[in-house]
Amino acid sequence: MTQCDGIVDGLVDRLWSATDVYFHHGDYPRIIGLDRIITQADPKFVECYSTGGWLMDSLGRKSDAEAFYQEACRNNPESSPAFYSLGMFYYGSLHDYSAAVAVYQQDTANPTSDINDWKMLAHSYERLKEIDRAVATWKAIKTRWPNGPAVDTNLDRVLALQQSSRGKSL
Repeated sequence: MTQCDGIVDGLVDRLWSATDVYFHHGDYPRIIGLDRIITQADPKFVECYSTGGWLMDSLGRKSDAEAFYQEACRNNPESSPAFYSLGMFYYGSLHDYSAAVAVYQQDTANPTSDINDWKMLAHSYERLKEIDRAVATWKAIKTRWPNGPAVDTNLDRVLALQQSSRGKSL
């Protein structure tokens, strides 16, 4: 590590520590400002993007949050957590399930993705009423994580939805 890298790392650490102080004082706009500085100094600091995006979203700054989450993905294309955060923003905050599917499809193509990334892909398909895709995704999850929490319950539920929808089309 060069001397400049050490200086930048030390600065990032001090700024990140300051965000905790400001959080306890409820000074969220200041944290967002620091998160922007931190991610400029260290674009690989995915957790900082996630907390900054969450605060922007919580303050009703949806377009800023979306842009910040997207920046995290651009700067960290190998980071499953960056894509997970963007997907959760689309799913939980904007209720844009098509966008969530697109993000989670990219996310689950990453070998570092975990069961939660796959679960959110399946839930997003279900919200879009793409039940066959939801079933296929839950089956893939069951294969990869046979004892995963809530996998059997969700798989059984979407299988019942699939059966129900086929019965209506007869």
